[in-house]
Amino acid sequence: MSQESSISREKPESWVEEIGLATYKDGFTLGGFPALILQLGIIKITTKLQEFIVFILLLLGIFVAIHKVYTNHPLINPPVDDFISGFGVVLGAITFIETYFPS
Repeated sequence: MSQESSISREKPESWVEEIGLATYKDGFTLGGFPALILQLGIIKITTKLQEFIVFILLLLGIFVAIHKVYTNHPLINPPVDDFISGFGVVLGAITFIETYFPS
C-alpha cells in the first residue's frame, strides 16, 4: 500500500508544454498569428468587449516587457510571456506601418 506506481512518480507536464510551447521563439511566433489575423481582417472586432480584451492584452504586453527588462526573468513563464509580447509587437508594427505608410 505504501508503494507508489511508476505513473504517479512522473512529473506532470505543464499546460504550456502540452500545447507545444517550449521556447521564447515558439511563444512569440504563436502570439504574432492572432495579431496578424486581427489586422488582416480575417477576424473582425465588433463589440466593445473584444476591443477591451485586445487593449488588456496590449497593456499586459507592455507590463511583461518592462518586467523582463528590470528583473531579467519571466513574469509567468517564457513561452506565455513571449506569446503576449509577440501579439503586442506584431499588432503594433502592423498598425504603425498602416498609419505612417498608407497604401
